[in-house]
Amino acid sequence: MSDSVVLVYSPEIVAYDHGPEHPLKPLRLMLTRELVAAYGLLDGDGAAEIPPRVATDEELRLVHT
Repeated sequence: MSDSVVLVYSPEIVAYDHGPEHPLKPLRLMLTRELVAAYGLLDGDGAAEIPPRVATDEELRLVHT
């Protein structure tokens, strides 16, 4: 899969609320994924959709205090 595009997505992502001031809105994320799928961009061997994994504490500390 070295030449492939990977979309990290799961319906559970849409359920997470970052708060009213955060620019990432779950509905926008869901609609974007649906548009990608409607255009067939996830079909074939050039792309894959995978579920996210839980970040480790060490990974979170790379971007958060």
